[in-house]
Amino acid sequence: MPLRLYLCVAFATAMCREQVSGPGWIDTEKYDITAKVPPGTSKEQFQKMLQNLLAERFRLAIHRETKTLPVFDLVIAKNGRGCGNPQMLWRRPQVLRPG
Repeated sequence: MPLRLYLCVAFATAMCREQVSGPGWIDTEKYDITAKVPPGTSKEQFQKMLQNLLAERFRLAIHRETKTLPVFDLVIAKNGRGCGNPQMLWRRPQVLRPG
């Protein structure tokens, strides 16, 4: 599995491609990580364990930053619902905060 996917699981981000960045090889180099998780481990505990494993084994260093990304609004047309083309309106970019 590419390293980016491990990072997405470890840091529980749904918008992985947009929120996790790094050198190009995080998408091309593939790794198999085999580990035993104790029974009853919570999702949060598992994620912390994976973060620690990536830091120790891959010497992974992480920093968080705020990025401004464009956002689109999908709105219903003035004449109501329909199967026509949806109108998309541009609005000010929102600031996505990590965590």
